[in-house]
Amino acid sequence: MRVVVTLPRVKGRIGLTVCGGSPYYRSIFIADVHLKSEAAKCGKIWAGDEIMSVNGNSVKGSGKEYVNRLFKESEGEIVLEMNSWTLADETKGLDITLKALKHRMVETMSQHTVDTLGICHAMLVNDKLTVQLDRLKRMAQFCKAFAHQLCLFLAEFRKLATIHRDMADVFYQLAPQERQTEVSSSFMLVASKLRKIADNVDECIQKCLQTLESVHTLLSKALPDTQLTVNKYADKKFEYLAYCLKAYEMETSEEENFAEYEPWNPIYSIWETDYRDTVHLRHKRRSQFNKMRTVVFDKIKMLEWKLDGDLPMHMETVGAALHAFYEAGAKLNQDSLAVFPISCTIEWNAVTTEYVEQQMARLRASSYSTTNGDSHLDNGVDNGAGNGIDEEEEDEESSETQPLHQ
Repeated sequence: MRVVVTLPRVKGRIGLTVCGGSPYYRSIFIADVHLKSEAAKCGKIWAGDEIMSVNGNSVKGSGKEYVNRLFKESEGEIVLEMNSWTLADETKGLDITLKALKHRMVETMSQHTVDTLGICHAMLVNDKLTVQLDRLKRMAQFCKAFAHQLCLFLAEFRKLATIHRDMADVFYQLAPQERQTEVSSSFMLVASKLRKIADNVDECIQKCLQTLESVHTLLSKALPDTQLTVNKYADKKFEYLAYCLKAYEMETSEEENFAEYEPWNPIYSIWETDYRDTVHLRHKRRSQFNKMRTVVFDKIKMLEWKLDGDLPMHMETVGAALHAFYEAGAKLNQDSLAVFPISCTIEWNAVTTEYVEQQMARLRASSYSTTNGDSHLDNGVDNGAGNGIDEEEEDEESSETQPLHQ
């Protein structure tokens, strides 16, 4: 498909790299479109497109030096007539997959490590987003630890509320049974204070739960979404770098072909087709990579703003809730100091005789079971009781037998 494009010259440049031409290649085509150039802003020019004419001058059968001279000699705007390059298949092969894997492995390597391992310098690309992502991972680990510890604290704090309610119930049950009015009212006051403390614990827990829910939303939604976007961005980046490496290798092999094969050899036609496919896909992946990069930067900035702003605010909320709880508890305790000590008189009729007898019987049974009936106390009681009965029986027998003797 033929395309006509008019490009303004900015600082003597239009932002195109030209390749091909005689005597080795059939056509002159665009090898690269520079970033932020007028050609890139146009949006109609892609790497691999064939140049047909420059300002009406045909370049068919010419060399790339002739095209570059036309660019330099042209004044003002440059009109390009091009034939768009169409790919037969955009499926990446095994070569691109392996190159992308290599880039992923050497992503964080230093220059010294690359030189030591003998890796091509074209593969070394240190991305600032990787550093920011590591920082986000550390912040996420801190958030998870904070949420975990807060859950443990709230679980124990809820037990405190349960204990205070149980104590309040005990005092509420004791108060009506107490005959002394002052003591009964004191028990009711203590029970109400304990119930109020339990309510304050519940209120503090509710405030902390709101903070916990916000942190959970941050960890379960915002952070995974950003992580997924970064992973997609990384895939696009490594694929783009793989095409960059393949283009670099093909440009290196081109010089070897010049030294080994004569002009117009069929191998140049095959190389031209493969190279145009490679630079075209490199251009497309770079365009996708740059768009994805902008999205990733925005999401990371948003997440950093949330972590740096919301997390301290959540921690401050928890601290304020606990401070309010302890302040309210201190005030309740201060108001309750006048109640103590509680003076109550335990009357004798409050403890029944039946209860005393039951306790004494229990003590005798336990004492008998431990000594098997050989204790001095039990023997003394039994012997004394036995002697008394025998004497009474002897008196009765003697009284009955006295008349007979008379």
